[in-house]
Amino acid sequence: MKHLYHIIFLLFILSPATAQTIRYVKANGTGDGTSWDKASADIKAVINMSSRGDQIWIAEGLYANNGLLFIDKGIALYGGFIGNETSIGARKLSSPSSTTIAAGGDYGGGVFQTTGYRPILIDGFYITGGRSSNGGGLSNYADSCRVTNCYFVENVATDRGGAVWNYAGLTLLNCIFKANRSVNIEGGAIFTTSRLRVINCSFVDNSAPRGGAISNAADAYVTNSIFWHNGGRTTFLSIRNYGLTLNLIASYNLLELGVDYTNQNSTYYESSTDVRTSVSPFADNQLRILPTSDAVDAGDPASTTLTSGTQDIAGQNRFYQDGRIDIGAYELQVPYVTSVLYTLKSGSWDDATIWSTGRVPTSTDVVQIRHIVTVADGYSAYCSRIKYTANGRVDVKQNGILKL
Repeated sequence: MKHLYHIIFLLFILSPATAQTIRYVKANGTGDGTSWDKASADIKAVINMSSRGDQIWIAEGLYANNGLLFIDKGIALYGGFIGNETSIGARKLSSPSSTTIAAGGDYGGGVFQTTGYRPILIDGFYITGGRSSNGGGLSNYADSCRVTNCYFVENVATDRGGAVWNYAGLTLLNCIFKANRSVNIEGGAIFTTSRLRVINCSFVDNSAPRGGAISNAADAYVTNSIFWHNGGRTTFLSIRNYGLTLNLIASYNLLELGVDYTNQNSTYYESSTDVRTSVSPFADNQLRILPTSDAVDAGDPASTTLTSGTQDIAGQNRFYQDGRIDIGAYELQVPYVTSVLYTLKSGSWDDATIWSTGRVPTSTDVVQIRHIVTVADGYSAYCSRIKYTANGRVDVKQNGILKL
């Protein structure tokens, strides 16, 4: 059923030709939105004139002080255009998105609000500056809302869901959540009371008193995603909803060391597929991943273009050279660096047979600990960097030394 849900969702986002009408928006537009040459500058007005099945193409630029953008019909909004494209396929997504939707700065309801029973798609936007009591960037009441290839940055809620507050059905694919916060209660990036699926997203520097990244009052499914600096052991929080015990079901995620899945009144199905590390996976402030990162080729091997799309958040090939999917919003576009030493079995650090290269690591090696490795009494172990998977651990005995 989970994969069927993903397939239906991706058929929607990958089939733009089903739209009845395409309407056009440019930051300097003065027209009625019927073409790029006659583009409107008023996103809200174009949404209001659209009907079920329509698409709205929004060109690059800053769109500020729009007021709350309310979507109550089954339409698709696409950002990231130059302003002369004739097909979705001609759009070249930039990193970050070249189409910024910024709120005015007061607590007036955030940036987007969605409702209704028809599928809604929001794709290719940089969403920032939202201020609301719940859901600074998006408050979703729609039964079937999909948000793809979007950046939620520095949105704030006074109560719940600094970036997103979900009350119905929401899927997030290829999105970045950075520096969002909930001031008083919970859900620095996301608070949800209904169906939530998170696929290939990256969460960094989000904060809240509880649940720095995600707080769920309903079952939530999270896969192929990175969680970094979202409050450590308070990164996740599940809370009882009408007396029900809730589930946070996750797999193939990359987590910083110290993240605690012990939630109130909930069950977390912690998977051995998760990767834990003390080394940042990111190559830059855009949150692209390093060639040596544990996120590379570490996503769910069952992922396909039907479940995860064909492109990442920057419009790059999601399955580079037809390989295994990466964890996070970006897909690495160069071959994986294979010089990392990793353990083949548990044993003593100075036993060459436990290492993938058949030799003991030196001070210049990056090592990945996948098993339990012991540094014996009086022995000095060396490496330049160390990474851990979910089952990996280094046990340093008395008078043993591990030097990085």
